[in-house]
Amino acid sequence: MSLLDIRKTIDERLYQLNYLIKEEEKVLRNAPDGRIKIAHRKDSKRYYLVNDQGTEYIPDSKDHLIRSLIQKNYNQKVLRRATQEKELLERLLKMYPDIIAEDVFSTLSDDRRQMVRPIILPDDDFIKKWESKAFTPKPFEPGDPEYYSNKGERVRSKSEKIIADRLFARNVPYKYECPLEVPELGIIHPDFTILNVHQREEKYLEHNGRMDDPKYANSMVRRNNCYAKGKIILGDRLFMSFESDKYPLDTRILDSLIDQIIRP
Repeated sequence: MSLLDIRKTIDERLYQLNYLIKEEEKVLRNAPDGRIKIAHRKDSKRYYLVNDQGTEYIPDSKDHLIRSLIQKNYNQKVLRRATQEKELLERLLKMYPDIIAEDVFSTLSDDRRQMVRPIILPDDDFIKKWESKAFTPKPFEPGDPEYYSNKGERVRSKSEKIIADRLFARNVPYKYECPLEVPELGIIHPDFTILNVHQREEKYLEHNGRMDDPKYANSMVRRNNCYAKGKIILGDRLFMSFESDKYPLDTRILDSLIDQIIRP
C-alpha cells in the first residue's frame, strides 16, 4: 500500500469520525440532565437518577426517562471513543513520514534502481512487471464476430467489451483470456484475469453470457467446480457475471463486482 493510499484511508476514517461526532453531539444536546444508576436486587432492578441535586429513584412508569438516560450513556461512550480515535489519527497524520519504507525504491535514481533488488516493489513497478509477462491468449476462429475494447484488444462479445472498458476506465490491471491450469479441465482461458494490487493477487472474472442455454449453463457449473478444486473459490478469487435474453448484463452489478475484486 502506498503512502497516498494510507493517507486516503486515514482521511476517509476522519471524515466518518467527524460526522459521527457531530451527530452524537447533536443527540446529547437534547438528552435529559444527569446520569442513570442501576441497582440489582435479587431478581429485580431499580433505576436512579443521579445529578447535582443528589440521587432520586425512578419508578418503572417513567420508562421513557430510563431509556433516554441509558441511551445518553451509550452516546457519551461512542462520542468519547470517536473523539479519542480522531485525535490519534490527526496526530498520526502529522507524524507520518513523507516516504514509507516500501516507497524508498521509487525515490532512487535510475542508475541506482537498476542495481538494487527491492524488498517490495512499488505498486506501479509491480503492475508493470505483472503486465509484461507474455502469454498466448485463446485464438479466435474464422468468422467469429469482432469486438474491440477501448484498450485495443479483441474480445468475443459486446458484454465482454463493456467489462473490459469498465476495467480499463478504472485503471484496473487485467489480462484477457490468459491461460490458467485447473484440475480436470487442464488449460482454460478465464475471461478476465485481474490483478488486485493491494493484495498482490490474481483474481478471475468469468462472464456467463448464455444462461438460457442449458448445455452452456451446465458447463459453467462444472467449470466453477473445477476452479474450486484448484482452490480458486467463488467470492474469494473467482467472480462471475451473468446474462440471458431476458436479463442483460447489469452494469451496476458489474461495478459492484469490480469493487469486490479490487478491494484492499
